[in-house]
Amino acid sequence: MDGLSLSISEANRLVMVKNHILRQNGKGSVVGVADDLCGLHATSSITPYLSLSNRIDGFSPEDLNRELDLKRLQRVRAMRGTLFLVSREMFPVVATATRASDDGIQRKLVKWHISNQEYQAVSKAILSTLAGHAKTTAEIKRDIPSKLSRTITMKMGRRVLKRTNVDEVLNLLVVQGRLQSQAEPLVWKDVKWDGYGLRFFSAVRKITYSPTQTGTDDILDTNSARTKLVEFYIKRYGPVAIDDIAWWMDLPRTAVANIVESISAKLAKIRIKGLRQEFLLHREDLNTLQSRDREDSSVHFLSYEDPYTKGFKLKQRLIDRNFERIAYPMGGALPTLLVDGRIVGTWSITIADHVLRLLVRKFVPLERIIIEKVREEGQRLGRFLRREMASEVTIEGDKRWRQIIAKSRPSYYVTGTPRQKET
Repeated sequence: MDGLSLSISEANRLVMVKNHILRQNGKGSVVGVADDLCGLHATSSITPYLSLSNRIDGFSPEDLNRELDLKRLQRVRAMRGTLFLVSREMFPVVATATRASDDGIQRKLVKWHISNQEYQAVSKAILSTLAGHAKTTAEIKRDIPSKLSRTITMKMGRRVLKRTNVDEVLNLLVVQGRLQSQAEPLVWKDVKWDGYGLRFFSAVRKITYSPTQTGTDDILDTNSARTKLVEFYIKRYGPVAIDDIAWWMDLPRTAVANIVESISAKLAKIRIKGLRQEFLLHREDLNTLQSRDREDSSVHFLSYEDPYTKGFKLKQRLIDRNFERIAYPMGGALPTLLVDGRIVGTWSITIADHVLRLLVRKFVPLERIIIEKVREEGQRLGRFLRREMASEVTIEGDKRWRQIIAKSRPSYYVTGTPRQKET
């Protein structure tokens, strides 16, 4: 042990500064912030935009769309099988470190009753049709010879799943790192916000696939890539525990412990008061701990699956255990209200009578000054979402709370924008 001990608020504040939630270093860039977050969560098409709006002063949705059009941010299925937007520079490390193993691919083939011979034939056909230009799934299926395509049926409990072998092989080529997907940027004015945070929104927009482009200078072996990514995660999210790293990387704990040991000279072991685990901090952070400026209480409306709320397995530092299942149903992180680095509630949206209403469900009593900041920050968010529409912030306990929430019928959590027909 290095003898250093931090309070939970000190540890969270350090991460918030590194995650750009507390902005002490001026205006950041879209690509720079994405790198500092180890990628933008992109399972929901909306999340990257809301994550950046919390981290860059004056951010506009067009700022992200521009980077996507220029392909300075690339879509990759990476840590824990989650979709991320990462920079071109970071892509080789992330893709290599999280690439599915041959054993994992083989298990998927067995699960879907696809032989190795069939997999090779369909893979070759897919890669051949994508040699010219990127295509959607529907376009790929049209170009695949009919003799290679078949429907697969699988029973999972009471459900019967049907998909084609082309769907599954396409997915496996993505997780192998041989293909990458690209989603069209959002048209911000077309986003349907009613129900955000309350109900399930299915995936998203037009998505195309193309062969992965990796320069020879960027090629890494898997162990080197994993070591780089583990060190970078510790830099950007530390202090973190071994269990946090193993969960975030989706690797066995023993494998992570070996990686940590290999870079131990760069790390410090610390304690967080009130938590039992031993935590790791990059030594570069030690000199900055005392120089962090303190500020008044901070309030933030974080999006579904925001990198900060989805950055740790051990969540006691972020939320009272009694409310963890509410904020993280089925493992997904709902849109949350953050006060001084701790989750104190969730939020959602309803639209009625041309008014966008932010509904805040609070877990703990909030002081009057915090309530005022919640309303102020909620109004800022409302203007970002729909500048042309009036917005209101309704907090649990307000007179109209029960009436509004009764009409909203919450049923699930959001994972994207309403599905549009793929072409």
